Amino acid sequence: MADLKQDRLKLVGDKLVPDFVTTDFRELLKRPEATAAIHLDDEHLHVEPILAAVERKLSLLIESPWHGAL
Repeated sequence: MADLKQDRLKLVGDKLVPDFVTTDFRELLKRPEATAAIHLDDEHLHVEPILAAVERKLSLLIESPWHGAL
């Protein structure tokens, strides 16, 4: 699991107990056991992590939070 925000990484990591946590998505994507990636972030942060996953030929699920009001 990777997240730029250390506090959120700890909060979610404590709940999910992943095998590996980092603040650097590149470090996570380099791991040989990484066979797919789920990317959840604002649109302006998509390009670099998605291209890194595509370069490794990983399957991707890309999700963007919607910030609009109903």
